[in-house]
Amino acid sequence: LGAVTMTAKLFFMFTMLVDVFKKCETKDQIRIRFNQMTFYMSLGLTVTVLISLLFSSTGGVTGRFSISTDSGANVLGVYVSSAIAASIMVIMSDNSLFTKKIMAVLTVPMAYVGLLTQSRTFVVLFLIIIVWFLVMGFGNENSKKQTGIFLAAAIVVSVLFVFLGKKTELYSLFEAILDRFIHPRHDDISAGRTHLARVYLEATFSSISTALFGAKGSFTSPGGGIMAHNMYIEVLYGHGLVGFGIVTAMYVIFFKRIAEPFKKQGFSGSLEGALPLVLCLVGGLSSHTILGAMPTNEFFVGVCAMYYYSNSSEKSLGKRLRRRKKNGLYSMQTR
Repeated sequence: LGAVTMTAKLFFMFTMLVDVFKKCETKDQIRIRFNQMTFYMSLGLTVTVLISLLFSSTGGVTGRFSISTDSGANVLGVYVSSAIAASIMVIMSDNSLFTKKIMAVLTVPMAYVGLLTQSRTFVVLFLIIIVWFLVMGFGNENSKKQTGIFLAAAIVVSVLFVFLGKKTELYSLFEAILDRFIHPRHDDISAGRTHLARVYLEATFSSISTALFGAKGSFTSPGGGIMAHNMYIEVLYGHGLVGFGIVTAMYVIFFKRIAEPFKKQGFSGSLEGALPLVLCLVGGLSSHTILGAMPTNEFFVGVCAMYYYSNSSEKSLGKRLRRRKKNGLYSMQTR
């Protein structure tokens, strides 16, 4: 019954979100809607965390920060990374300078929130963000110079911080995060996730009934009261191969539904804009089931970003490569 209720909630949530873009009649309207959605997602996350920090004793270097006891620090780290990625899509797209500055400013507190979680998953996802940003920036003629300046400034600030910032709390926070990589608990960099994955997979295929239709008992019983911390395995164990197929089909269908209004206005999907979606799917390897509201929102934003960014720059790296391949030219020189 719980699985049916959750699926129904996600169905209505998706329908509502898709309807927001279906009502758009022009590309500019879609662009405004995506910008607004990303802005309020980022601002809402920042304000929520600020309120939580004001009324909570957790966080900083003394403990891993989470918004509440019911939401884990790792889940927050994945969500923050998705919000940062969506903001980068806005910054790298053809928007006004004012819009880009606003979103750039919002990425700073969000990045700090990610660090407060001390989540290794966040660190991995943030590194993906940096690499993706540099590839997109240097691959776009319009932003190549700005990206170079940003990279040089980031290197200078980082070097100065290493030598001059050792007495700051931020430096201690970096040390705490680094220590979680160098000295993981029980010498297990996965924090027990690989063991949990093996336990849950063995429980899933312990019988034909469980393998096909999922577990009938407690969702956390194989892990001694601990969830699998892998959204793919959690769906597989809880709903079986049949349920896993249904859930996958639901997300594929809604992927197409989300893309419809973008395609209708002439947008075409591009992997260059897939950063938020990639983070959602990669982060799920150490987070919780995609049937949750938070990863569902990440998925929705990620699909939107693929189509949103694809129509933003005719001089993007991917389009230049495709154009030269079509013309039989493989040079990276610009026209």
